[in-house]
Amino acid sequence: MNAADRHLLATVAEGYAGDNALEHWENVAEEFYRDTGFLRPGKSYPCESCVDEEEQRAAWDKWVRARAACIAAAIRTLLAETEPAA
Repeated sequence: MNAADRHLLATVAEGYAGDNALEHWENVAEEFYRDTGFLRPGKSYPCESCVDEEEQRAAWDKWVRARAACIAAAIRTLLAETEPAA
């Protein structure tokens, strides 16, 4: 398993363990902003901003799908690495 996958799994498994639901959602929003430069859907930009809500939503959907794919791949790798010998 590579370092990026390991970090992602650690974040998912341990990073939010002490969070309540709102803290968890805000942490996810911060990661999305850091990775994409967009606020998460539901957050409002200033009126003078030129951010297209459809573009924001498309970025969110793409980010969530990519993150889920990385998590699934990391889990499959971890399971393969720890599979008991036959």
